[in-house]
Amino acid sequence: MFGFWAGRHWPVPTPVAPVASATGVSIEDGKRNLAKTGEVADALTRALEADDWLEVDRWIAARQAQMGTAAVQARLGEIFEAARRAGTRLRQRQALRTLQNYVSLVPRDIEALFLISDLYQMNGRQRDALVPLFSILEYPEPTEVIERARQRLDLLVNARAQQFASVRDFTNLALFYEELSGRQPHRDDYRVAWVRALLAAGRLEAALQVLKETGTQGTTQAELDGLDDELQVRRSGIVVERRGNALMAEASVNGRTMQLLIDTGATMTGFTSTRLRRLGARYLGEKVRVLTAGGEVQALVYELDELVVGGRVFDNPRVLAIDSLPEGIDGILGMDVLTDVEGLLPQF
Repeated sequence: MFGFWAGRHWPVPTPVAPVASATGVSIEDGKRNLAKTGEVADALTRALEADDWLEVDRWIAARQAQMGTAAVQARLGEIFEAARRAGTRLRQRQALRTLQNYVSLVPRDIEALFLISDLYQMNGRQRDALVPLFSILEYPEPTEVIERARQRLDLLVNARAQQFASVRDFTNLALFYEELSGRQPHRDDYRVAWVRALLAAGRLEAALQVLKETGTQGTTQAELDGLDDELQVRRSGIVVERRGNALMAEASVNGRTMQLLIDTGATMTGFTSTRLRRLGARYLGEKVRVLTAGGEVQALVYELDELVVGGRVFDNPRVLAIDSLPEGIDGILGMDVLTDVEGLLPQF
C-alpha cells in the first residue's frame, strides 16, 4: 500500500467539469407547475460514481472513435481520481485494465503510467508496478518527471529486494537484479547488487563474470575491489560471513572454532594476547614490525600447534600478538594464510 499512500500526493491533470444535460419541467397531475431545472450527470460521471468500469471502457472507446484522444484526455482527472478510490480489489483491477487500454492508445501519458504503477502496488503486484516506471524513464521527459519516476522505482526495487532477502531467497533475488540490469544496463549499482545476490546464493563463477562486466556508475572502484576480494576468498573454500563492510572467516585454531577478520592489508595472521594465552600458544622471543590495514605496528611472534582454514591445514604456524583489534574480534587472517589457501589468491 506504500505506493498508494505516496501516490495520493502526486499531481494529476486538472479535471474538466462534466458535460451536463438539463432536465425537463416536472409537473405532477397538472397540480404542480413548479419547474425545477438542474444538471444530470453524463454517462461517464454516472459510470464513475457507480464504480462501473465496463461502462467507463465503453465511454472511452466511443469518445475515442467519435472525437479523438483530446476528448478523453479532457476527462482524465475524473477517471484518475475514481481509479484511486476504487472500492474493492475487483474494481481496482477493472480500473487498471481500463487505464491499460487507454495507455495502449496514448502510450506517453505520464500520469496514467504513474497511476497504473500505483494500482499494481495496491493489488500486490510489485514486480508489474515497475514496468510503467521503466517506460517513463525511456522517454525524453523533463528532469523533474525522470527524478520522480526514478525515486519511485528505487523505492519499489528496495522493497522487493528486502522481501527476497528476508526469507533468504537469494536465487530469486539474483534473478530480480539480473532482470533489472537487463532493463537498465547502464546502472552498475544493479550489477553490484546482482553480484552480492549471486555470492549469497553460492554462485561464485557467475558472480565473477558479472563483476568483470561492472563499471562504476552508481558505485565506486573501492566497492568493486572489495567485492573482488570477497569473491576470491569465497572461491578459496574459506567459509565467509559478511558483517557490514567486514568479512569474517571461520577457522579452527588448536582445535577451537573461531571467527577471524579477513585483512588483506596484513602481512601475517594475528590474535589478541588474551586469546593466544588461552590457546596455549608459545612465545618465540621475537618481535617484528608488520603492516596492517591500520598502519605499521610492532608485534610479538607466537607459534600455534595448528591452524585450519578453507580445508588447508597449517602445522606450527607463526602468528602475531596484535591487541589493536576491534572489540569482539579474536584475530585477523592475513596474507600469509590467504595467499596459500588453494593458491587461489595471487592477485591480493
